[in-house]
Amino acid sequence: MWHAGSKYETFVWHCNNKFTKRKYCTTPTLKENAIKKAFVEAFNSIVDNKDEIIENYNLILDAITDDSAYVMQLEELDKQCEEINVLIERLISANAQTIIDKKDYDEKYNEYVKRHEKLQQQQEQVISKINKCAAKRLQITGFLKELQKHQNPLDQFDDMVWQAVINVVKVISEDKVLFIFRDGTELMRNIDCEVKSHAKKKCPSNSK
Repeated sequence: MWHAGSKYETFVWHCNNKFTKRKYCTTPTLKENAIKKAFVEAFNSIVDNKDEIIENYNLILDAITDDSAYVMQLEELDKQCEEINVLIERLISANAQTIIDKKDYDEKYNEYVKRHEKLQQQQEQVISKINKCAAKRLQITGFLKELQKHQNPLDQFDDMVWQAVINVVKVISEDKVLFIFRDGTELMRNIDCEVKSHAKKKCPSNSK
């Protein structure tokens, strides 16, 4: 916040490393009101085309969030893990009932364990993909639900709308920002920087 408590009070956004000596960031400082104004313009451009957007998602949402192939893959991995568990149990049981060469036993046991660990890693990767599909569907449906609420463009900035539809905002330059919405839509908008660039001061030389 700049000029806190005065009539010139205003909120600004800047990188956390903006004034860090060793990690000085050159990302421009932007006034919050300028970002809000740009967001309203970006969101309203989506509202203008909301019927087409919703119709398109009704056609493709199931396809772009389909996890059926991953589910089948996970089922196959589960089956293979269970088969290895059976092999390990049989090996342990055989070793308890008869004398098995320790070297042979260790080799087989370690082989089974390595195969099982590799399958578990593959399971984790597939589960992660399934979770990403679910998260993507949740984000898109939430975005569309919010979009359906708006029959008319926004007259002014709304915190609740921002939270419902925005995923990330990237500062591209001192006069451009990129809004990335929760459905993946990316919209570039011009913005009034209104803040003078801060030049990092050079430390005085101690040499004489």
